[in-house]
Amino acid sequence: MSIEYNPTPLKLLNFLGCANPAGKAQLEELEAAHKIKLPSLLFDFFSRAWNQPLFECSDIWVTEEHPSLGFSYDILAEIIAEWQEDWAKDPKQYEGDVCFQLSQLPKERWPERVSNYLEIGSDYSAGVITFGIRLEDLALPDPPVYSLHEADTETDWKLLDETLSLFLMRILADVLTCAMYRSAQEVLEEAGWRYNSTNNLEEALQQAGQLGIDLSKAARCGALYSAAVTPDVCRYCYVADTNTFFLLKEDSGNNKVVGLFLSPNQ
Repeated sequence: MSIEYNPTPLKLLNFLGCANPAGKAQLEELEAAHKIKLPSLLFDFFSRAWNQPLFECSDIWVTEEHPSLGFSYDILAEIIAEWQEDWAKDPKQYEGDVCFQLSQLPKERWPERVSNYLEIGSDYSAGVITFGIRLEDLALPDPPVYSLHEADTETDWKLLDETLSLFLMRILADVLTCAMYRSAQEVLEEAGWRYNSTNNLEEALQQAGQLGIDLSKAARCGALYSAAVTPDVCRYCYVADTNTFFLLKEDSGNNKVVGLFLSPNQ
């Protein structure tokens, strides 16, 4: 068996039939407007995922219904503009407010308190969580991804994944296993794909063994909708001989298992 134990996010997009960079113009406009260059991985993935039915319920902003990609400093500037009149009435009352503190600094000094993040997605399952990449990291080929929960202060971004690749695999894992919505399964089955899913760990392992998969070699990624948002909840690989993508999600905290075997009809 020819098995690829660490298929890239772009390889899986191609496997899923998302090869057309339909969002290229939108991303080029973003780059021009902000005088930036996006990492090739981000540009290629988002442009190919743009308006794809598979991602209409995903946590990355790649459809016209999602918010537009933008920078956190612009959001902070909007908050400051909205609250300025109230702050002026009683400045001492708001001295502990992060946005008030930023309003007392020239924008050039904001990086002393918080980086400027390119916001690329969000999750609403347990309060609003925004995902972003630091402006200074956009020059990296595979930059880390951070998250900010709405309950935290505007400067309290936390590292979510060490690389964009891991984050995109996290997104793909949740989309394909239908963690919150069954839209991906419906889209794929309507297109004639074989979507074989089981919630029985023994059955998943047995089927994986029949394909010759050595799970000890399989790459790992996280899943947003699991008890532990860690980078090892899922294992996955691609079996070239049968043109099958295999993913095993073991969410022990919620006592849930998903074994997915996905392949197009030949």
